[in-house]
Amino acid sequence: MAPRFPPSSRKTPGRVSRTRGHTSGVPGTSTAHRQRLEIDGTPFLFQHGYRFGKVTYITRLPLGKSMTVFTPGHLSGPEVEAVVRGDNPWMLE
Repeated sequence: MAPRFPPSSRKTPGRVSRTRGHTSGVPGTSTAHRQRLEIDGTPFLFQHGYRFGKVTYITRLPLGKSMTVFTPGHLSGPEVEAVVRGDNPWMLE
């Protein structure tokens, strides 16, 4: 005899599970929302997001170096450059 599962655990095509229902309308991270910026020949990506409010994530490339910071607000390219030069100059080293 096959095991019986409660109706809530069965998968229905086109239906979002209760455990993921609260995030179904939230867009995932994609490169379409990231912008590339070069500061003194060093490449960076910046992306707007939310972490206790609006923030901008700034990541130094290549990703192997694993240097990411976040700063309050949704910043433009010149503002990201000012943050890297002022608050995080070690990202340029």
